[in-house]
Amino acid sequence: MKKFNLQQLIIDTEFRRLFFNKSNEKIKKLKTSILSNGCINPLHVWNGILLDGYDRYEICLDNDIPFEICEINFKNRNEVIEWICLNQLNRKDLTLKMKAYLIGKLFLTQRSLGIKKGISGNDIIKKIAADYNKHTSTIWKYSMLSRKIDELADDYTDYINDVLAEKISVPYYKMCKLTAEAHKYCRKSEILKLEDKTVHAKIKIMPDYDPDADLAGLKLTIPSWIGSIERVRNSGNFEKATNNMKIQLMSALKELNSSVENILKLMEENCNE
Repeated sequence: MKKFNLQQLIIDTEFRRLFFNKSNEKIKKLKTSILSNGCINPLHVWNGILLDGYDRYEICLDNDIPFEICEINFKNRNEVIEWICLNQLNRKDLTLKMKAYLIGKLFLTQRSLGIKKGISGNDIIKKIAADYNKHTSTIWKYSMLSRKIDELADDYTDYINDVLAEKISVPYYKMCKLTAEAHKYCRKSEILKLEDKTVHAKIKIMPDYDPDADLAGLKLTIPSWIGSIERVRNSGNFEKATNNMKIQLMSALKELNSSVENILKLMEENCNE
């Protein structure tokens, strides 16, 4: 551990997004403590990139308070993301959306790491489902949510932060349409700023409870999967594709097939004909 130049740490936006923001009250208490006692706990760093303690770092930076760092060795970004997700999922103050995002991100990351180690995505999704007491189909749904949030985060940062903090209510089945909602939200925020209004704009999507909502959302996405599979099947490029890509695709298809079998079994058990 060593004292570190306050200006040299890098904030990686993807890593930062994995941290649930503290309340203003908690940040005030943290600032009071650091101003009185200094920054007691070290900040974890990988290749000059800050991996935790973002609020502590900002307080130290603003008040010229030195801090210690602890370098951690990781082979790649996926190992970093896995480490952050596992640590963050131990927090008790996560919203359901933030927890879902982290679980989805953890699955996608561990699947990428697992492919290189010969571990099937099916085994990984089963373990994560067991660890967090969820059905494998739920983990798959969370992974799609995670992809969509990462896709929008850079262009619609405030909107995504409010979705994860559950200041905006967006059902899971509407996540596939987040782009349009994000644009509406940000456009409304811009208008309010131009009008010098101090009220923060928020779109409240509060539909009545619909037991068919998640199923309907899944049903709508299936045709696009079928279309993609048919395009690949009919393209005739299998001989030209690399073995590595074929293996990765086979693993993903087996994983998809397993998820389909699991949800079909669940539907058969709960279907009243």
